[in-house]
Amino acid sequence: ITRGTTRAHVARAALESIALQSADVFAAMAADSGIALRELRVDGGASRNDLLMQMQADFLGVPVVRPRVTETTALGAAYLAGLATGFWSGADELAAQWAMDR
Repeated sequence: ITRGTTRAHVARAALESIALQSADVFAAMAADSGIALRELRVDGGASRNDLLMQMQADFLGVPVVRPRVTETTALGAAYLAGLATGFWSGADELAAQWAMDR
């Protein structure tokens, strides 16, 4: 960091650190398991950041799949409540609700 470092530089470095740390973890998992990563499914607040998702796709060399609804924890709770009350008939109906954003 120098006097020329801006907030934008720090923000970009933070995003790069997330993507590179993910790439490191997935590389270790692939090495240990012998199973190559085919795609990365993401959710949560950080998944709304297009630049971060592109960095992860670039560093991992696989597509990043982001759902239309990124708050999947809350969505999962709603799905379970809907199943319990009979709003949805089963897992097949829930699977039909899922939609990919990108």
